[in-house]
Amino acid sequence: MKKKSLFIIIVLIFAAGGIAMFSRHQNQASQRANKTIKKKQKNINGIKNMPKEYEEKASEKGTLKELSYKISMKNGNNKTIEKKAMVYLPYNYSKNKKYNTFYLMHGYGGSYQTFLGSILFPRTFKNVLDHMIQEGDIDPLIVVTPGYTDEYDDYYETIEQIGDEIVTTLIPEIESTYSTYTKSTTKKDLIASRNHRAVGGFSMGGCATWYTLKNHMEYFEYYLPMSMPLYYNPNGYEASESINSARRIHEGIKNTPLKSKKFYVFAASGTKDFMSEATKKQLSDLYKYKEFKKTNTMFYSWKGHKHSFKESYPYLYNGLLRFYR
Repeated sequence: MKKKSLFIIIVLIFAAGGIAMFSRHQNQASQRANKTIKKKQKNINGIKNMPKEYEEKASEKGTLKELSYKISMKNGNNKTIEKKAMVYLPYNYSKNKKYNTFYLMHGYGGSYQTFLGSILFPRTFKNVLDHMIQEGDIDPLIVVTPGYTDEYDDYYETIEQIGDEIVTTLIPEIESTYSTYTKSTTKKDLIASRNHRAVGGFSMGGCATWYTLKNHMEYFEYYLPMSMPLYYNPNGYEASESINSARRIHEGIKNTPLKSKKFYVFAASGTKDFMSEATKKQLSDLYKYKEFKKTNTMFYSWKGHKHSFKESYPYLYNGLLRFYR
């Protein structure tokens, strides 16, 4: 009889502990949700330091998936090739929820695995995303990292084509497979959900980001070009090219068939990056046009950072804090 009573007491103790743990977990989740709401209600002013621990693995981990898709090359031969992209799904992804999307492009010599890594070997930026979502810095989102292709003779002669590929092929593929804010993949519905879609890139990907603003503004509201203006000059900044590029971007926005041409650009680089001055001056030249204001266009240069995607995590962190508002 005593053994039976002791057994019942032990079971009750474990049950109470389990309830307490569940309650704490629910409370933490509620706190994170409240933190997210709080951040959405206030503007982000100034540059935030990304916590160093964000580079380490989080306890609530998102998942990576690899996507294959086909595109038709646009250099005159119309050759069809297969490309790949990595897809980041946030922790506890559910088809019953809607998610913002971020299309992130790599730089010269990189690949679709540059930022997120692979399913078996994730990279640091995945940890950053996990922490930002876990800590309530941002709402859960889907991140897609497409690759370029070395089948083109010259990256920069055809760089704006990757933006075309994202719009015509990748967005419909991703946003018909996963739960996003678009009702369908018709052009009308994709444009209607542009305020839940961002695009960015480092180096060559930064150049492609500017081209996407110029050519496809109706599909994206948020832009994160890193360490590159619209043009590429191996010596960095070139005044006439910067002025001409600003004019082209302005004309692209001007000709975009949107009633409300709201957009936000967060551009970034590093003080030791050979493209920092060119990126900064690209924005200076854009400020000459009325569409670009201090309220919707920002540049920041991180002290000591060089031209490396591994040093771009604080850029991405600060950009994502400002997006989807």
